[in-house]
Amino acid sequence: MQQPIESPISVFETAQSYDSYIEMLNDLVAQNKTTGPNQSEAYINYTRQNLQRKSRINRTLRLTEDQIDFFSTLPGKFKWLVITEGWCGDASAILPILNQLAKLNKQIELRITLRDEHPTLMDQFLTNGSRSIPVLIVMDTQGQVIGSWGPRPKEAQDILIQMKQDPLVIQADINIALQKWYAKDKGRTTIEEVQQLLKAPVLS
Repeated sequence: MQQPIESPISVFETAQSYDSYIEMLNDLVAQNKTTGPNQSEAYINYTRQNLQRKSRINRTLRLTEDQIDFFSTLPGKFKWLVITEGWCGDASAILPILNQLAKLNKQIELRITLRDEHPTLMDQFLTNGSRSIPVLIVMDTQGQVIGSWGPRPKEAQDILIQMKQDPLVIQADINIALQKWYAKDKGRTTIEEVQQLLKAPVLS
């Protein structure tokens, strides 16, 4: 039987806050578990490492005055829904940034949902046919989708595509390369691309 297609706003209404999501991940890791059907030791370790990375970014992220001004003065109200999973390495670098940006403006409400619990939602936001995460879905107060972004900044996506073309490169190599890129970039490109996503509705 085919599953009914879920709308972003219907999933948003039952999704978690960022703090609740982090609390859930900590509870799962304490039980030697992670999110999703793959409960391998590798995925559990990814989740544990990702929590440490999120915590570090929350402590060290520095926003410029221009970035603070842009997000704190956005006109209108927005609902931000992020599709992700606890083991996702890209999400560990991106989610803390989105949380910090959303906290700048009381008119932005950020919630988190899990990809594998909402496949029909995920399939509306594929990347080249793949269920790549994280994905940020931006909606207005009526639940109309204004735009989406993800699963990673373009420069990081280009690195992934190039490395996947080399048959000698394994997934662990790609993961390391991406995390090095995120560490060097310090959130700058993620913030810039989210700004570009929001400029169109703001100026329309």
